[in-house]
Amino acid sequence: PPAPDSDPRFIQRRHRRVRGCLRGRYTMPLPAQEQSRRDCLTFVVLGATGNLARRKLLPALFQLYLTGHLPPKARIVGVGRGELTDEQFHEFVAAAIRQAW
Repeated sequence: PPAPDSDPRFIQRRHRRVRGCLRGRYTMPLPAQEQSRRDCLTFVVLGATGNLARRKLLPALFQLYLTGHLPPKARIVGVGRGELTDEQFHEFVAAAIRQAW
């Protein structure tokens, strides 16, 4: 018999289940220990002043925030080669989000 990973029906079922999870259809309550870990989330964006971050990563993180998929205490740390003050980086992020929307 063919291996389950090579069976097209198995692959289709698995992809359907993954898509359902991404859309929030299949939600399972997390154990308390896992929930507390989920509440403490830190994203580190390497190359935060670069083109990829400006076009894709920062707008995607903002979208996660808007849809409520980020925990309330999530932190985003940006690391880049350019020397920017906090205010300049905040302006950079705001401009990236405005440009994407």
